[in-house]
Amino acid sequence: MKNTIFNSLFNSHIVFFERVRKLTASWVATGSGRTENRTAQSPMRKRTRVQCAYESTDGFFNLHNASVRAWWILALLFAFTSAQANDALSRATTLSIDGVEISLAAVPFPNISNTEAIVQQVLTEARAELANMLVSERVDAQSLAAAYGELGELYHSHHIYVPADPCYRNAAKLAPEAFRWPYYLGYLAQQSNALELAEQDYRKALAVQPNYAPAQLRLAQVYIEQNRNELAEPLLERTMEIQGLEGASLFGLGQIAYARRDYARAVELLNQALQKRPQASRIHYTLAMSYRALGQIDKAKTHLSQYGDGKPEIADPEVDRLSHLMSGVKTHYHHALGAVRTRQYDVAAKAFAAALEQEPDNVNARVSLARTQYLSGEPEAALQNLRESVQRDPNNQLARFLLGVLLDERGEQKEAMSNYRETLRLKPEHPGAHHYLGNALFATGHYVEAAEHLSEAYRLEPQDITAQMLEAIALIRSTAPHQKIKERLETLYRDHPQQPIVAYALARLLAASPEDGVRDGQRSLQIVQKSLSDFMPLMHSETLAMAYAEVGRFEDAITFQISAISAAYSMGIFPLLSRLEQSMALYRAKKPCRSPWSSDDPMFQPLPVDAAGPFRDYPAARPY
Repeated sequence: MKNTIFNSLFNSHIVFFERVRKLTASWVATGSGRTENRTAQSPMRKRTRVQCAYESTDGFFNLHNASVRAWWILALLFAFTSAQANDALSRATTLSIDGVEISLAAVPFPNISNTEAIVQQVLTEARAELANMLVSERVDAQSLAAAYGELGELYHSHHIYVPADPCYRNAAKLAPEAFRWPYYLGYLAQQSNALELAEQDYRKALAVQPNYAPAQLRLAQVYIEQNRNELAEPLLERTMEIQGLEGASLFGLGQIAYARRDYARAVELLNQALQKRPQASRIHYTLAMSYRALGQIDKAKTHLSQYGDGKPEIADPEVDRLSHLMSGVKTHYHHALGAVRTRQYDVAAKAFAAALEQEPDNVNARVSLARTQYLSGEPEAALQNLRESVQRDPNNQLARFLLGVLLDERGEQKEAMSNYRETLRLKPEHPGAHHYLGNALFATGHYVEAAEHLSEAYRLEPQDITAQMLEAIALIRSTAPHQKIKERLETLYRDHPQQPIVAYALARLLAASPEDGVRDGQRSLQIVQKSLSDFMPLMHSETLAMAYAEVGRFEDAITFQISAISAAYSMGIFPLLSRLEQSMALYRAKKPCRSPWSSDDPMFQPLPVDAAGPFRDYPAARPY
């Protein structure tokens, strides 16, 4: 009897450690290098604070691969030391069910002390029920398989991966006709980059249920990671036709096209993938590399700046089922962030509100609640929660900043600027606070100070083109020397020639500045003809008339000034007519214009504040 027990334990340990060997070998392999396909998914990213979405909505739950591998290896080495807990699951066993001997692997007893009390209770009760079933005289294979599988699901859904694996494996052994358990084994292995094991288990699952399309798609993803694109491609061509799987399938096909250096095809497929899953920011990297290979550098830069961790979502009822098994307050946060990723802000708001019922002092969660409330059409509730957040934690930078933005949008600029300044006191290099404070100062006529804050905003965030343009316009509206304004506009035009507002401002300054050393009529003409041909007809014609007058072509100036006046009439912009007629009188007298801008020029007005952008996109270091 002792020999039988010893042999059973010894054999179980051999099986378990062989799986450990495969898992660790896979992790070491994935850590030591990257295949060509994986290179197209490089985690290098270039994101701005103003532009990027919640940093934590996807990446918070997805640790970097190196961290995952290290955690797994340490956890697996430690697993059997913790298996000394005195319950029936902690020991390998052999059962005789309906005359068939079935060997079941030990399920390590994990340390769950760092989980919430309600989670500990759920896990402990589920494990105890299964342990009681194991020692029961009357047990059937199907019931035991279900119990093992359900315990595995609970561990898996709460990211306690080590004991989840033997639970699923035992369930699969007890119920070989079941699809779910080998499928979850494959998903667990894929999450851990154990690609060989993931392939084996997905193939076993598909042998049971060959038409389950999400399994085909996930197996194709594994093949791509293994550089076995010839096996992945036919699977993806099937799944791309299925609703909810199109985005991930097209992304996979785009990766394959990129690996084959068919960059034009890759661009086509990856753009289609983005249309299906706009939030899948990971697609942008491969798309950027494809555009770069085609020589389209501007497009490559645009997409590279949007790259992030967001993967194309897969409509997978089996995997979604795991998400709904979580218990405790983290359940609400998990659901909230999932809803944020899919822009279901009303759902997210309800989940954050439910979490705050259990954690009313969690200021970060309250700020997230305010953001989702605003984005789901409840600005008053958002304002109330932001005020409460600031009251509970006056030093919360994000709460201060978003409160300022919301007040600014409501026209309460004095209180808004107070919150911006307080944000900058807490964090002097806060680019968003500099940007919005500069815009508010501009709107209230404090042009010099506005220019200072806007200059600081784009120094901290060089991709904030709006701040750069607003700073130049603030200088225009101030008493700054035209030479300084010219230097600023020339730099902007060099860096952003595609921005018509920059070309417009520079062309008018070169054509009509009262400072002799600033004017250059011929260059003004070139800028208008090159960069403003598709600009507003009124502004284009008036600016072109200014440039023609500066170079002495007054008949051409009169012709285009007539076009500008006609456009103002047709557009109903009657307040501009007086200024346009004054310029016309100058041209008829063969005199150039010496007023490049007017105080009521609609192109040089402060931007209206739209809080949706920062509420949706500004990063939260901790969303709860």
